[in-house]
Amino acid sequence: MGFKLDVKDGVVFVKGKPKTTKEVSLQRKYGPDGYEKVKEVMIEVLESWKGNEAELDGKAFHMYEQFRPSVPKGQQGWGRKGELNLEKLREVVRK
Repeated sequence: MGFKLDVKDGVVFVKGKPKTTKEVSLQRKYGPDGYEKVKEVMIEVLESWKGNEAELDGKAFHMYEQFRPSVPKGQQGWGRKGELNLEKLREVVRK
C-alpha cells in the first residue's frame, strides 16, 4: 500500500515505531465468530497472491475501495457501521 510494514515478535513497526497488535480487542469489538470468519477469508484470498506480493501491493488500496462497507458520504458517514460482504471480498481480492 505504498509504505513499509515490519512485524517482529507480534509487534508491527510503522516508520520504525512499534505499534502493538490488538487482535484481542478486535475479537471483543466484532465477536470471536465474526472476527474469525473475516480472518479466515482474508488468509484464504491472500494465499492466492503468494509470489506476487509486489503486484498485490500496487492493487491493494483499489481492492479495498471495492469491498469496503458502504456508509453515507461526508460527515454523515463518520463513525457509521457498514456490513462487510465476505463474498465480495473474496471476489475482489482473489487472484
